[in-house]
Amino acid sequence: MQRIPFLSALLALGLATACGGSGNSGSPGPGGTVQAESEGNDTPGSPQSLGTLAPGESLSVRGAVSAFSADQFDSYRFTATQATMVEFELEAEGSTADLDVWLTNATGEVQQRFEIGGPAPETGDFALAASEVALLVVSAADVDSEYLLTISGL
Repeated sequence: MQRIPFLSALLALGLATACGGSGNSGSPGPGGTVQAESEGNDTPGSPQSLGTLAPGESLSVRGAVSAFSADQFDSYRFTATQATMVEFELEAEGSTADLDVWLTNATGEVQQRFEIGGPAPETGDFALAASEVALLVVSAADVDSEYLLTISGL
């Protein structure tokens, strides 16, 4: 009888790890579970890991940035399990903030900027090779805002 609770706990731990660990908020989103932003991700050199992405999968994270305080940037990384086209959407939640997304390399050098201006959702796409790591940086151009970032593999 001791095996059942141990097996249940082991399965729960495995599921939590597969879903990104304790950083998940548990809220369902467009891609399933929505992870919560973990502070300490305020520079490209300290990105929060969102896990892996494959065609047909998606990752979602809910966070907040400030246009004028120390939390001006949030950075996230994920790894392509195989070659895939990546599409993302960044939506301000509860505000009309102008949010931007930058695709950077491992040293923080901007490779591509997605900055349409205004409160419309920021969208974009880019290609990743198998095992390639992507670093996305979210920033607020004008006001503080909460946001939902959804990343999809096509």
